[in-house]
Amino acid sequence: MTKNKKPFSFTNVMKSVVLAATIVAAIMPCKASAQNNFTIDGTVSPGLRDVKYYIYYSNHPHELGELTDSVDVKQGKFSYAAHLDVPRFINLRAIFDDGSLCSAWVNTVAVPNQTLKLTVKNGFFDADGSEFYRQMDEADKFYEACIKPLEDLGEQIQKVQAIEDEAERSRKENEMLEIATAVNEKYRDSMLEYIKENNDKPGAMIRLCMSSFQDVYKYVRNSVRKEYIDPLFAEVIKQMEEQKEHKKQLEEVAKETSEGCMYKDIEVEYNGKKQRLSDYVGKGKYVLVDFWASWCGPCRKEIPNLKAAAKKYAKKLTVVGVATWDKPEDTKKAIKELGIEYPQILNAQQIGSDAYGIIGVPEILLISPDGKIVARGLRGKQIDDVIAEQLK
Repeated sequence: MTKNKKPFSFTNVMKSVVLAATIVAAIMPCKASAQNNFTIDGTVSPGLRDVKYYIYYSNHPHELGELTDSVDVKQGKFSYAAHLDVPRFINLRAIFDDGSLCSAWVNTVAVPNQTLKLTVKNGFFDADGSEFYRQMDEADKFYEACIKPLEDLGEQIQKVQAIEDEAERSRKENEMLEIATAVNEKYRDSMLEYIKENNDKPGAMIRLCMSSFQDVYKYVRNSVRKEYIDPLFAEVIKQMEEQKEHKKQLEEVAKETSEGCMYKDIEVEYNGKKQRLSDYVGKGKYVLVDFWASWCGPCRKEIPNLKAAAKKYAKKLTVVGVATWDKPEDTKKAIKELGIEYPQILNAQQIGSDAYGIIGVPEILLISPDGKIVARGLRGKQIDDVIAEQLK
């Protein structure tokens, strides 16, 4: 999701459409044929000032896209008509009287042969129009209600993570894990039921695909996929296929670095200094390697276990962190916050993950003094158990 956007809401979608409405109306009101027209009819409530909007067309639901034109709302009325062969994402940003741009931008979907009717109010929009947009509105209301327990859960988890007492925080985290499991299951069940009941409604399916494409797409009826979803989400589908292919490649690489295989050396340069795993492996000690990131909660949770291992087995074990998919400044901040004293390979980004076929962090592995990988995917108490077994 784009960082400068709030989660999708149909009121925001409506705002984007307002912008689109005025634009093409001023540009090509006579050139657009009736066939395959996307149209908007809008009314601005009394007391709201007229503004100018920029309009962008995008190939992705969460990217601003390419600037196409601008449009003025005049005397509280606007209308828009555009000839489209396939559905398109439309994004819009307001331009204020002083020429400044609104920092937020909103998006909706323009669909051939569909009409959107808007009433612009102070801070939100009432939307009506053709069946497609009624479906979209209905799906949005369902989704907002469905996702709210997850949003509330996220706020509770943040409060728990802020608890300073480690024992109390750990106890609360375990409690939250059970709650989170139940909330997630209810969310998935509700979503699946709604999707199966409405998988022939293009407006509803597009709305849900904008929030959770991979979870929704496989359940959409083929006819809706072909006419609406596939052309609209072509770029998303392409990226998804590329991700699948990359995951397959990583899985093959992971086999080459599985237990019993020789470790792969990596080389990372940061601030003019090169660091390698071979700086630590093959020096007479076992090496416990932690591929981690500062933003990763489970990674942070394993740090006490790694620190304990580094202290307990200091004579025969070296612990090394490999900062993966992380900004060096964020890694350094986390090192200080967590009191990490064992060495770190900073700014590894994807170098280590590509070498070891890692698709998620933390990935903790133990390497013997002769360079063979003893174990992968270590977590919690297992870390100490495996090291103790090797050193006995």
